[in-house]
Amino acid sequence: MGRRRMFVALLALSLGLLVRPVAVGSAVACSCAMDADPIVTAAQDPDQAIFTGVVQEPAAQGTPVILTRWFRGAAPQAVVWLDNAGFEDPFGGMCGTARPPANSEWIFAAYRAEAGKFGVDLCSPHASLATPEGQRMLQSATEVLGPPAVPAAQPDPGEAADPVVSGVVAILVGLVALTGLAAGIFLVAGRRRET
Repeated sequence: MGRRRMFVALLALSLGLLVRPVAVGSAVACSCAMDADPIVTAAQDPDQAIFTGVVQEPAAQGTPVILTRWFRGAAPQAVVWLDNAGFEDPFGGMCGTARPPANSEWIFAAYRAEAGKFGVDLCSPHASLATPEGQRMLQSATEVLGPPAVPAAQPDPGEAADPVVSGVVAILVGLVALTGLAAGIFLVAGRRRET
């Protein structure tokens, strides 16, 4: 009788361990409320930033997006960063989403995440502007929030300066320094002759 109870207990434990991930997984799976016009809903939330931009290759600190339009106030800078955490576990039951391909323009309704980044996940409204859905979202954002600010182009701090311009500037600085040195020597020599 003792072996039979032990076998039943082990069987129940095994079944419990097999069923638990399915039950827990379904309880914590991502669930997004579907909205007829998600941009209108996002526009009503002051914590949501709505913008368009060209997605760049991801880096360790996040995914850079070169802004093309910024709704609700002045654009913060020419490049904003998306938090890479939103692109983890895409479609795996949590709220991660697929990362937009580099060099494509998208519209995002994103929340402010840590360290000045913006969070995007499966429930955040976003779409490629090359799609009808993206164009509808852009039109809706413009109707609700008014015309967007267009950020001023800023040079990429990682770009190297033009070597020809740098060389010309260096030569001019050197000539000015030599001219000043020569003038100083003549002044000192002229004063010594007078004394």
